[in-house]
Amino acid sequence: MKSLMMIARGFLIGTAEAIPGISGGTVALIVGIYRFLIETISNFFLSLAGLVKKSIRPSSKIEWSKIGLIAIGMAIGLLAMARAIEPLLINYPKITFSFFGGLVLASVYYPLRLAGKVSAATSLWVIPGIFVGLLLSGELFEWRLEVITPVAAAIAISALVLPGVSGSFLLLLLGSYEKTISALNNLDIAFLASFAFGAIIGLLTIVFLVRWFLNRFPQMTYLFMAGLMLGTTPAIFTELSTDLVEYLPLFPAAFMGIGLVVAFIFIERRLNFSSSTDNGQ
Repeated sequence: MKSLMMIARGFLIGTAEAIPGISGGTVALIVGIYRFLIETISNFFLSLAGLVKKSIRPSSKIEWSKIGLIAIGMAIGLLAMARAIEPLLINYPKITFSFFGGLVLASVYYPLRLAGKVSAATSLWVIPGIFVGLLLSGELFEWRLEVITPVAAAIAISALVLPGVSGSFLLLLLGSYEKTISALNNLDIAFLASFAFGAIIGLLTIVFLVRWFLNRFPQMTYLFMAGLMLGTTPAIFTELSTDLVEYLPLFPAAFMGIGLVVAFIFIERRLNFSSSTDNGQ
């Protein structure tokens, strides 16, 4: 039963990682394995470093069996959700991207919540985030950001350790989301190997860089992230048609995306409340 629960937890995280706006890190928090994943990643790289410098030791042993079960669940979740999403991207792109837009818009709540109470001056860090988001997404200038697969993977993998930040959203921003979904469905080994290589590089570099900023400038970093998400949201919503028949379905799609994030927020709050109540008894 414990093994099935670990696979189920991994499945939920993998499913979330395939949907722009839903953070795999947030789902890991909800299902209770976020701290375990962070410690495991840290211990893994400390173990590698220990092979070079014997004075470096991980804080605890790596539970490979548990990690394997979680990885199996994540792989199943990613493949299942990719299979479901690709036909929607092909046949109903406007509605699908409007749904994604609602997800991302509502997910701005997470970095703002993590920033906590801020001063008026500190809150201005949202503005450069919005500007960078508008710039990168082509809203200020007519261009589309495209990066090679390993770079996109390296940036997207950082979201796995950051609750509130969606890896798929970052892939969407970088112009690699649809290609990645297609590669998962077609089992494009060359693409997936390139993606895996970039993800490993990202864990070794970008993840630690982001954590460095979060450790030293947490509020400013989260506010910048919130601004970045707000700035890129207009580009996710496809151009609204002047034809009322095509225009109307986009609203419920966007509100469905917002509703899904609100449901995640509600579940997370309920679980946190239950946990604090249990600890207080």
